[in-house]
Amino acid sequence: TKTANYENGAAVNRFILDHNDLLMGADRVHEGVGILHSDYAAFYSDALDNENQTLSTEPHRNTFTANNNRIYQQLRQTGISVSIVDAQGLEDNPFGIRVLFLPDFSKLSPEEQAAVIRFREKGGKVYHAEDWGFRIFDGRQRSYEEKVFWYKLRAKDVLETEGIVPMVQSLHEDVAVQLLQGDGYTLAVLTNIAVTE
Repeated sequence: TKTANYENGAAVNRFILDHNDLLMGADRVHEGVGILHSDYAAFYSDALDNENQTLSTEPHRNTFTANNNRIYQQLRQTGISVSIVDAQGLEDNPFGIRVLFLPDFSKLSPEEQAAVIRFREKGGKVYHAEDWGFRIFDGRQRSYEEKVFWYKLRAKDVLETEGIVPMVQSLHEDVAVQLLQGDGYTLAVLTNIAVTE
């Protein structure tokens, strides 16, 4: 049985097949904003957040992954194309990251922490996720009291402070725009991100 969106799906598939050469020959345009991904931190957070869990029916938590998702959503709402990078990618920096967002520096491995510090030393800006905001990361951990009274920026404020604006932006909140660039051409890919669709 065909669903209500069958024809739309079929039309999208036909479009992709008809324009396959353009799509396959293009690379995603990076805008210099990244989020640090760490398997080490995700596993560490998983163990730490669930160490006292006794019943399999209790909700499973992972604060590192939750912070990663929150950062990504806030940045995408600004219209910025976000690059996800690991420590090695941060060292090589193939995406030209100028501003890096950290979910939780304290949960990174020593090697990953060192990569973040080196990125800062090379002139990269690093922002650490705090409760409902971000602060510039200066390479040290803060006490709870310092965190409570530290001014926190929203993702939009961070990008404005760093002079980063989206190359292209949708005028509708339910439409995401992603740029792809090929040899002599640029494509804008529009995606309906509405929850109800």
